[in-house]
Amino acid sequence: MSIIEILEKKTEALDANDLATVLKLTARQVYELVREGVIPCMRIGGAIRFDPGELVQWLKNIRPKQKMVQSESKDLEPKKEGDKSLSDPDADEFLS
Repeated sequence: MSIIEILEKKTEALDANDLATVLKLTARQVYELVREGVIPCMRIGGAIRFDPGELVQWLKNIRPKQKMVQSESKDLEPKKEGDKSLSDPDADEFLS
């Protein structure tokens, strides 16, 4: 089952841990994507939540762009182990 199919079956807002499980990331990586403005989210009080429908649209929109970028670039290399460019932020920093 694809990520999009999984999200399409969800009916309630997801928290960072829920989304991390679906995307096979850590919650801290999800918070980093939020901080960078990469992933759509909503703030309710002090909590960050993710609308499954918005995530589906976001994934459908970024998928063609990623394929185009990868096909245009011959110098793409996988992230090396130990690369700190996507460091794990402290989740509390995102909730204030």
